[in-house]
Formats: sequence, structure tokens, C-alpha cells
Amino acid sequence: MKEDLKAIAVFALATFIGTSINPVAFANPAPAPEAPAFTAGTLQIPAEFGQVTDTFTGVPGAPAFIHIQSAHGNYQAEKNIEKLLGYLEKNSSVKLMLLEG
Repeated sequence: MKEDLKAIAVFALATFIGTSINPVAFANPAPAPEAPAFTAGTLQIPAEFGQVTDTFTGVPGAPAFIHIQSAHGNYQAEKNIEKLLGYLEKNSSVKLMLLEG
């Protein structure tokens, strides 16, 4: 019985690994698409969504980080952040948004 369970576990693991890994992707990796440069001057925030209070330019070529700070519990501030995130999605090269709230 124990040997059967071990054999089933090994078979399941081998099947999982075999179907999860694409060997062609390792042989011919696709080049990563080059994203346009993102600098503080390239993104203009509409005044009705909020204001930019500080900027810091990090290492060239490193991923950009945008910190949006709000007055928690203020309904209008939260709605403006909602509009701002939609604006960023449509009008910038931002590809990933991580939220905390």
C-alpha cells in the first residue's frame, strides 16, 4: 500500500513537471519587449486627480515606482485615485499596478 502511494506520488510529480515546462521556451527564449522610457517628465497627472508633491529619479533603466498617497476614508479622494489609476492605465506605459488598501 505504501509503495503504491509512493509510485502514484512520483508519477503525479513527473506528470506535473512534464506538462508544466515548455522545453522550446528554454531553447529559443523570446526577447523581452522593450518598454518606452518612463521619466518624471513624461507623465502628466491631470490636476483634478491630485498633485505630484515629490519626484525622485532612480537608476536609469530600472523599473519605475509610483506612490499614490490618499486621505483614507475621504470618499472624494478615493474616487480621484480610481480615476487616476484608470488614467494611468490608458495614457502611460505602466504595465503593473499593485494596490494596498
